[in-house]
Amino acid sequence: MKKKILFLTAFLPHFGAAAEKNTLLMLEDLSKSFVVDLVYFKYADQPDYIAPNDMIRVKQDRLRIACKAV
Repeated sequence: MKKKILFLTAFLPHFGAAAEKNTLLMLEDLSKSFVVDLVYFKYADQPDYIAPNDMIRVKQDRLRIACKAV
């Protein structure tokens, strides 16, 4: 059985900007050796993150931010 990690991030994992890209790459790298439970924050108008493999489990149902800060 693989070990588990809880991965908390303020960034939606994607290739949009540097922090988001680094988050995505680290998450995918960790999922090669661990089962990763992912909690991330996103704006309501951003798409949901779709895990690229079964080792990443998204646990993010209630963490949506309603509006963007100005």
